[in-house]
Amino acid sequence: MGVAMRQSVGIKDLKLRMQQALDRFLNEMGNAESGYGQVMCRLAELEHNFKDGYLDVVETHYQEQHL
Repeated sequence: MGVAMRQSVGIKDLKLRMQQALDRFLNEMGNAESGYGQVMCRLAELEHNFKDGYLDVVETHYQEQHL
């Protein structure tokens, strides 16, 4: 039961981080006229934030299980 609890905390944290990253992206896109290059840059930044979140959750889970 303890493992499932830690996983759910990690997933909740990931969801929060992803929502915050998406909110920042939408705010930035809504607050300024953006050209194609700016949109692509912001999308790349959003993708990077999502990937970082996933990797952090996986790393934390691995460390809890194997260290």
